[in-house]
Amino acid sequence: MKNILLYGLGILWLSFSACAQNKKCSVFGIWEKGNGKVVYLYAEDKRGAKPLDSAVVDKGKFCMKKPIEVPGRYILFLPGYTAQVMLGEKPVKVNVGSQIGGIFVKVLKPSLEQKVLEESNALLRRMIWGNLSKEEKKVHDERIEAFILSHADLLATTYFVNELLAAGYPLDKIENYYHVVKPEVKDSPQGRSIKAMIDEIRGTTVGSMAPDIDLPTLEGENVKLSSLRGHYVLLDFWASWCGPCCKEIPALRALYEKFEKNGFRIYAVSLDSKRGAWSGTSKELEIPWINVSSLEGSSCPAAKTYRVSGVPKHFLIDPEGRIVAINLFGEELEAKVASLYK
Repeated sequence: MKNILLYGLGILWLSFSACAQNKKCSVFGIWEKGNGKVVYLYAEDKRGAKPLDSAVVDKGKFCMKKPIEVPGRYILFLPGYTAQVMLGEKPVKVNVGSQIGGIFVKVLKPSLEQKVLEESNALLRRMIWGNLSKEEKKVHDERIEAFILSHADLLATTYFVNELLAAGYPLDKIENYYHVVKPEVKDSPQGRSIKAMIDEIRGTTVGSMAPDIDLPTLEGENVKLSSLRGHYVLLDFWASWCGPCCKEIPALRALYEKFEKNGFRIYAVSLDSKRGAWSGTSKELEIPWINVSSLEGSSCPAAKTYRVSGVPKHFLIDPEGRIVAINLFGEELEAKVASLYK
Protein backbone atom coordinates (compact mmCIF):
# COMPACT_ATOMS: atom_id res chain seq x y z
CA MET A 1 0.00 0.00 0.00
CA LYS A 2 2.87 2.31 0.90
CA ASN A 3 4.58 1.59 -2.42
CA ILE A 4 1.37 2.35 -4.32
CA LEU A 5 1.00 5.62 -2.42
CA LEU A 6 4.62 6.60 -3.15
CA TYR A 7 4.16 5.66 -6.82
CA GLY A 8 1.02 7.84 -7.02
CA LEU A 9 2.79 10.77 -5.37
CA GLY A 10 5.67 10.34 -7.85
CA ILE A 11 3.32 10.48 -10.83
CA LEU A 12 1.63 13.54 -9.32
CA TRP A 13 5.01 15.25 -8.82
CA LEU A 14 6.10 14.48 -12.40
CA SER A 15 2.82 15.82 -13.74
CA PHE A 16 3.15 18.97 -11.65
CA SER A 17 6.78 19.37 -12.74
CA ALA A 18 5.88 19.00 -16.43
CA CYS A 19 3.01 21.44 -16.03
CA ALA A 20 5.29 23.98 -14.31
CA GLN A 21 7.88 23.58 -17.07
CA ASN A 22 5.28 24.04 -19.83
CA LYS A 23 4.04 27.21 -18.17
CA LYS A 24 7.47 28.68 -18.90
CA CYS A 25 6.81 28.14 -22.61
CA SER A 26 4.69 30.37 -24.82
CA VAL A 27 4.45 27.49 -27.29
CA PHE A 28 5.57 23.91 -26.66
CA GLY A 29 5.11 20.93 -28.86
CA ILE A 30 5.75 17.37 -29.87
CA TRP A 31 7.54 16.53 -33.11
CA GLU A 32 8.64 12.93 -32.89
CA LYS A 33 10.52 12.95 -36.20
CA GLY A 34 11.90 16.48 -35.85
CA ASN A 35 15.01 15.95 -33.70
CA GLY A 36 17.65 18.55 -34.54
CA LYS A 37 15.27 20.73 -36.57
CA VAL A 38 14.58 24.34 -35.63
CA VAL A 39 11.10 25.81 -35.09
CA TYR A 40 10.74 29.59 -35.32
CA LEU A 41 8.10 31.87 -33.82
CA TYR A 42 7.36 35.12 -35.64
CA ALA A 43 5.34 38.13 -34.54
CA GLU A 44 3.27 40.13 -37.03
CA ASP A 45 3.51 43.87 -37.50
CA LYS A 46 2.66 46.45 -40.18
CA ARG A 47 5.79 45.61 -42.15
CA GLY A 48 5.19 41.87 -42.15
CA ALA A 49 6.59 39.24 -39.79
CA LYS A 50 9.62 39.56 -37.52
CA PRO A 51 11.44 36.77 -35.63
CA LEU A 52 10.55 36.52 -31.96
CA ASP A 53 11.88 33.18 -30.72
CA SER A 54 13.20 29.80 -31.84
CA ALA A 55 13.72 26.33 -30.41
CA VAL A 56 15.58 23.20 -31.44
CA VAL A 57 13.61 19.96 -31.34
CA ASP A 58 15.21 17.67 -28.74
CA LYS A 59 13.94 14.18 -27.96
CA GLY A 60 10.83 14.91 -29.98
CA LYS A 61 9.93 18.09 -28.07
CA PHE A 62 10.46 21.85 -28.32
CA CYS A 63 9.64 24.90 -26.21
CA MET A 64 9.51 28.64 -27.02
CA LYS A 65 10.47 30.42 -23.80
CA LYS A 66 10.20 34.10 -24.70
CA PRO A 67 7.15 35.65 -22.95
CA ILE A 68 4.26 36.89 -25.08
CA GLU A 69 3.87 40.57 -24.22
CA VAL A 70 1.05 41.35 -26.68
CA PRO A 71 -1.75 38.76 -27.07
CA GLY A 72 -2.62 38.06 -30.68
CA ARG A 73 -1.86 36.02 -33.78
CA TYR A 74 1.65 34.64 -34.21
CA ILE A 75 3.25 32.44 -36.84
CA LEU A 76 5.13 29.18 -36.37
CA PHE A 77 7.70 28.55 -39.11
CA LEU A 78 8.81 24.97 -39.61
CA PRO A 79 10.77 23.53 -42.54
CA GLY A 80 8.23 23.55 -45.38
CA TYR A 81 5.26 24.63 -43.26
CA THR A 82 3.77 27.64 -41.45
CA ALA A 83 0.97 27.72 -38.90
CA GLN A 84 -0.96 30.55 -37.25
CA VAL A 85 -1.47 30.39 -33.50
CA MET A 86 -3.30 32.70 -31.10
CA LEU A 87 -1.05 33.35 -28.12
CA GLY A 88 -1.63 35.11 -24.82
CA GLU A 89 -1.11 34.38 -21.15
CA LYS A 90 -1.51 30.59 -21.32
CA PRO A 91 0.97 28.30 -23.10
CA VAL A 92 -0.17 26.65 -26.31
CA LYS A 93 0.64 23.04 -27.11
CA VAL A 94 0.97 21.80 -30.68
CA ASN A 95 1.60 18.49 -32.35
CA VAL A 96 3.66 18.23 -35.53
CA GLY A 97 2.82 15.21 -37.63
CA SER A 98 3.60 13.78 -41.03
CA GLN A 99 1.33 13.79 -44.06
CA ILE A 100 1.69 13.11 -47.77
CA GLY A 101 4.04 15.73 -49.15
CA GLY A 102 5.28 17.07 -45.82
CA ILE A 103 4.16 17.88 -42.29
CA PHE A 104 1.20 19.46 -40.51
CA VAL A 105 0.70 21.35 -37.26
CA LYS A 106 -2.29 20.85 -35.00
CA VAL A 107 -3.04 22.95 -31.92
CA LEU A 108 -4.04 20.62 -29.09
CA LYS A 109 -6.95 21.64 -26.86
CA PRO A 110 -7.41 24.89 -28.84
CA SER A 111 -8.78 27.95 -27.10
CA LEU A 112 -11.89 29.70 -28.37
CA GLU A 113 -9.59 32.31 -29.96
CA GLN A 114 -7.74 29.56 -31.85
CA LYS A 115 -10.98 27.90 -32.99
CA VAL A 116 -12.29 31.23 -34.32
CA LEU A 117 -8.97 31.87 -36.09
CA GLU A 118 -9.08 28.49 -37.82
CA GLU A 119 -12.74 28.78 -38.79
CA SER A 120 -12.31 32.33 -40.08
CA ASN A 121 -9.36 31.23 -42.23
CA ALA A 122 -11.58 28.55 -43.76
CA LEU A 123 -14.31 31.13 -44.47
CA LEU A 124 -11.77 33.47 -46.07
CA ARG A 125 -10.34 30.72 -48.29
CA ARG A 126 -13.81 29.83 -49.52
CA MET A 127 -14.62 33.48 -50.22
CA ILE A 128 -11.44 34.07 -52.24
CA TRP A 129 -10.85 30.73 -53.96
CA GLY A 130 -14.23 29.03 -53.74
CA ASN A 131 -15.34 30.01 -57.27
CA LEU A 132 -18.81 30.68 -55.85
CA SER A 133 -21.89 31.35 -57.92
CA LYS A 134 -23.83 34.57 -57.31
CA GLU A 135 -26.31 32.76 -55.05
CA GLU A 136 -23.56 30.86 -53.21
CA LYS A 137 -21.66 34.11 -52.67
CA LYS A 138 -24.76 35.72 -51.17
CA VAL A 139 -25.23 32.82 -48.74
CA HIS A 140 -21.52 32.83 -47.87
CA ASP A 141 -21.50 36.60 -47.24
CA GLU A 142 -24.44 36.18 -44.87
CA ARG A 143 -22.56 33.42 -43.06
CA ILE A 144 -19.48 35.64 -42.74
CA GLU A 145 -21.54 38.54 -41.40
CA ALA A 146 -23.21 36.32 -38.79
CA PHE A 147 -19.82 34.86 -37.85
CA ILE A 148 -18.05 38.18 -37.23
CA LEU A 149 -21.01 39.58 -35.28
CA SER A 150 -21.28 36.49 -33.07
CA HIS A 151 -17.52 36.60 -32.30
CA ALA A 152 -17.16 40.38 -32.24
CA ASP A 153 -15.27 40.58 -28.94
CA LEU A 154 -12.49 38.14 -29.81
CA LEU A 155 -9.04 39.23 -31.01
CA ALA A 156 -9.03 36.49 -33.65
CA THR A 157 -12.01 38.16 -35.33
CA THR A 158 -10.08 41.42 -35.74
CA TYR A 159 -7.52 39.64 -37.93
CA PHE A 160 -10.34 38.16 -40.00
CA VAL A 161 -12.00 41.54 -40.43
CA ASN A 162 -8.74 43.17 -41.53
CA GLU A 163 -8.32 40.49 -44.18
CA LEU A 164 -11.95 40.88 -45.28
CA LEU A 165 -11.34 44.61 -45.75
CA ALA A 166 -8.26 43.92 -47.85
CA ALA A 167 -10.27 41.44 -49.95
CA GLY A 168 -12.99 44.02 -50.71
CA TYR A 169 -15.72 42.82 -48.33
CA PRO A 170 -18.63 45.33 -48.12
CA LEU A 171 -17.63 48.25 -45.92
CA ASP A 172 -21.06 48.75 -44.36
CA LYS A 173 -20.97 45.21 -42.95
CA ILE A 174 -17.52 45.83 -41.48
CA GLU A 175 -18.81 49.01 -39.86
CA ASN A 176 -21.76 47.07 -38.37
CA TYR A 177 -19.17 44.79 -36.75
CA TYR A 178 -16.97 47.64 -35.55
CA HIS A 179 -19.88 49.39 -33.81
CA VAL A 180 -20.57 46.42 -31.49
CA VAL A 181 -17.06 45.45 -30.35
CA LYS A 182 -15.84 46.19 -26.84
CA PRO A 183 -13.57 49.22 -26.25
CA GLU A 184 -10.59 47.01 -25.37
CA VAL A 185 -10.86 45.23 -28.74
CA LYS A 186 -11.14 48.55 -30.57
CA ASP A 187 -8.02 49.69 -28.76
CA SER A 188 -5.98 46.62 -29.75
CA PRO A 189 -3.44 47.04 -32.59
CA GLN A 190 -5.73 45.15 -34.94
CA GLY A 191 -8.78 47.10 -33.78
CA ARG A 192 -7.01 50.40 -34.47
CA SER A 193 -5.94 49.05 -37.86
CA ILE A 194 -9.58 48.30 -38.73
CA LYS A 195 -10.62 51.85 -37.81
CA ALA A 196 -7.79 53.31 -39.91
CA MET A 197 -8.76 51.17 -42.90
CA ILE A 198 -12.44 52.10 -42.57
CA ASP A 199 -11.52 55.79 -42.53
CA GLU A 200 -9.17 55.33 -45.47
CA ILE A 201 -11.73 53.44 -47.57
CA ARG A 202 -14.45 55.93 -46.69
CA GLY A 203 -12.16 58.57 -48.15
CA THR A 204 -12.35 57.02 -51.63
CA THR A 205 -15.96 55.86 -51.83
CA VAL A 206 -18.86 57.41 -53.73
CA GLY A 207 -19.87 60.65 -52.04
CA SER A 208 -16.47 61.40 -50.49
CA MET A 209 -14.10 64.13 -51.60
CA ALA A 210 -11.43 62.82 -53.95
CA PRO A 211 -7.98 62.94 -52.31
CA ASP A 212 -5.61 65.19 -54.22
CA ILE A 213 -2.82 63.85 -56.43
CA ASP A 214 0.28 65.80 -57.44
CA LEU A 215 2.52 63.92 -59.88
CA PRO A 216 4.70 64.74 -62.91
CA THR A 217 3.71 64.33 -66.55
CA LEU A 218 6.02 62.93 -69.24
CA GLU A 219 7.26 66.49 -69.76
CA GLY A 220 8.26 66.71 -66.09
CA GLU A 221 5.57 69.19 -65.06
CA ASN A 222 3.67 68.38 -61.87
CA VAL A 223 -0.10 68.61 -62.27
CA LYS A 224 -2.55 68.40 -59.39
CA LEU A 225 -5.83 66.57 -59.71
CA SER A 226 -7.41 69.46 -57.81
CA SER A 227 -6.36 71.84 -60.61
CA LEU A 228 -9.26 70.40 -62.62
CA ARG A 229 -11.94 71.54 -60.15
CA GLY A 230 -14.90 72.99 -62.03
CA HIS A 231 -14.89 70.06 -64.47
CA TYR A 232 -16.15 66.50 -64.45
CA VAL A 233 -12.99 64.37 -64.33
CA LEU A 234 -12.34 60.71 -65.01
CA LEU A 235 -9.45 59.59 -62.80
CA ASP A 236 -7.97 56.62 -64.65
CA PHE A 237 -5.40 54.29 -63.07
CA TRP A 238 -3.65 52.32 -65.82
CA ALA A 239 -0.29 50.83 -66.90
CA SER A 240 1.50 50.04 -70.16
CA TRP A 241 1.73 46.36 -69.15
CA CYS A 242 -2.04 46.13 -68.58
CA GLY A 243 -3.74 44.69 -71.67
CA PRO A 244 -7.31 45.75 -70.76
CA CYS A 245 -6.04 49.27 -69.96
CA CYS A 246 -4.45 49.70 -73.37
CA LYS A 247 -7.41 48.10 -75.10
CA GLU A 248 -9.85 50.65 -73.63
CA ILE A 249 -7.76 53.73 -74.56
CA PRO A 250 -9.35 54.18 -78.04
CA ALA A 251 -12.84 54.18 -76.46
CA LEU A 252 -11.69 56.65 -73.80
CA ARG A 253 -10.18 58.87 -76.49
CA ALA A 254 -13.48 58.87 -78.41
CA LEU A 255 -15.32 59.75 -75.17
CA TYR A 256 -12.82 62.49 -74.39
CA GLU A 257 -13.06 64.04 -77.84
CA LYS A 258 -16.85 63.91 -77.75
CA PHE A 259 -17.25 65.71 -74.41
CA GLU A 260 -14.05 67.77 -74.06
CA LYS A 261 -15.86 70.85 -75.36
CA ASN A 262 -18.38 70.41 -72.54
CA GLY A 263 -15.60 70.48 -69.98
CA PHE A 264 -14.98 66.74 -69.56
CA ARG A 265 -11.41 65.92 -68.49
CA ILE A 266 -9.32 62.78 -67.92
CA TYR A 267 -6.48 62.56 -65.39
CA ALA A 268 -4.52 59.34 -65.94
CA VAL A 269 -2.13 57.86 -63.38
CA SER A 270 0.26 55.27 -64.82
CA LEU A 271 1.45 52.52 -62.49
CA ASP A 272 4.52 51.89 -64.61
CA SER A 273 7.95 51.68 -63.02
CA LYS A 274 9.95 52.22 -66.23
CA ARG A 275 9.81 55.58 -67.96
CA GLY A 276 10.51 54.05 -71.38
CA ALA A 277 7.49 51.73 -71.20
CA TRP A 278 5.22 54.52 -69.95
CA SER A 279 6.44 57.00 -72.56
CA GLY A 280 6.44 54.55 -75.48
CA THR A 281 2.94 53.22 -74.83
CA SER A 282 1.53 56.71 -74.21
CA LYS A 283 2.86 57.89 -77.58
CA GLU A 284 1.78 54.74 -79.37
CA LEU A 285 -1.77 55.07 -78.01
CA GLU A 286 -1.79 58.85 -78.65
CA ILE A 287 -3.02 59.75 -75.17
CA PRO A 288 -4.09 63.41 -75.29
CA TRP A 289 -5.13 64.02 -71.67
CA ILE A 290 -3.16 64.67 -68.49
CA ASN A 291 -0.95 61.63 -67.98
CA VAL A 292 1.17 61.41 -64.81
CA SER A 293 3.23 58.82 -62.96
CA SER A 294 5.48 58.45 -59.93
CA LEU A 295 7.28 55.57 -61.73
CA GLU A 296 6.98 53.51 -58.55
CA GLY A 297 4.74 50.81 -59.97
CA SER A 298 2.17 49.45 -57.54
CA SER A 299 3.90 51.42 -54.76
CA CYS A 300 2.66 54.67 -56.29
CA PRO A 301 1.37 56.84 -53.39
CA ALA A 302 -1.77 57.78 -55.34
CA ALA A 303 -2.58 54.11 -55.95
CA LYS A 304 -2.22 53.41 -52.23
CA THR A 305 -4.41 56.38 -51.31
CA TYR A 306 -7.14 55.21 -53.69
CA ARG A 307 -6.63 51.54 -52.67
CA VAL A 308 -5.94 50.43 -56.23
CA SER A 309 -5.28 46.68 -56.20
CA GLY A 310 -5.75 46.17 -59.94
CA VAL A 311 -5.99 48.18 -63.15
CA PRO A 312 -7.78 49.64 -64.94
CA LYS A 313 -9.62 51.44 -62.17
CA HIS A 314 -11.82 54.51 -62.69
CA PHE A 315 -13.14 57.22 -60.39
CA LEU A 316 -15.58 59.76 -61.83
CA ILE A 317 -15.28 63.09 -59.99
CA ASP A 318 -17.72 66.02 -60.10
CA PRO A 319 -16.80 69.73 -60.45
CA GLU A 320 -16.69 70.13 -56.63
CA GLY A 321 -14.16 67.31 -56.34
CA ARG A 322 -16.56 64.67 -55.02
CA ILE A 323 -16.47 61.05 -56.23
CA VAL A 324 -19.76 60.26 -58.00
CA ALA A 325 -19.02 56.84 -59.53
CA ILE A 326 -16.38 54.10 -59.43
CA ASN A 327 -15.34 51.61 -62.09
CA LEU A 328 -17.69 52.48 -64.93
CA PHE A 329 -16.44 51.17 -68.27
CA GLY A 330 -17.50 51.08 -71.92
CA GLU A 331 -21.12 51.89 -72.69
CA GLU A 332 -21.98 52.34 -69.02
CA LEU A 333 -19.29 55.01 -68.65
CA GLU A 334 -20.32 56.78 -71.85
CA ALA A 335 -23.97 56.83 -70.78
CA LYS A 336 -23.05 58.27 -67.39
CA VAL A 337 -20.85 61.01 -68.87
CA ALA A 338 -23.52 61.86 -71.47
CA SER A 339 -26.11 62.22 -68.67
CA LEU A 340 -23.89 64.79 -66.94
CA TYR A 341 -24.12 67.21 -69.86
CA LYS A 342 -27.82 66.98 -70.71
